[in-house]
Amino acid sequence: MIIPKPKHLVEKNEQIQIKHFIKADSQLFDSIKPFVRIAKRIFGLNFEYGDGGIEVKYEACLSEEEYRINGNCIYASTLMGAKNALSTILQLLEVNDLEFVLNSCEIKDKPDKEFRAIMVCFESFQMLLNYVDLCYINKIKYLHIHFNDNTYCALPLECL
Repeated sequence: MIIPKPKHLVEKNEQIQIKHFIKADSQLFDSIKPFVRIAKRIFGLNFEYGDGGIEVKYEACLSEEEYRINGNCIYASTLMGAKNALSTILQLLEVNDLEFVLNSCEIKDKPDKEFRAIMVCFESFQMLLNYVDLCYINKIKYLHIHFNDNTYCALPLECL
């Protein structure tokens, strides 16, 4: 299941074995860093830069946060579009015997609204990091942190 549901989705009855590689066109290279970090945290596997895995390609005709996915190829015109596509890829990935398997599909999607947010109450710095990952995976653009009004609450200085 992909959250939020894409506007256009055609599922294929095949799986693609993805090697632990990812590459991106120069305009979209920075989009792969958070993906690699979160994929390691969720699946425990390392992506390396190279051929044979997921490809992130620049396509100028797509709007600001819009993306297309065709199998293991992602197309976007901006970093946010590529980030949204990679978030969808994280939801499609499965791990079988320490290998990535991607359910093959064609997706074309873009957010309905520019402002997508979640508000959380501060509990701990580690919990905030978990919320950041949650926002990434679910394509939530803004994280609002509510510091309790009635009790003493501060961020530890080593976290800043």
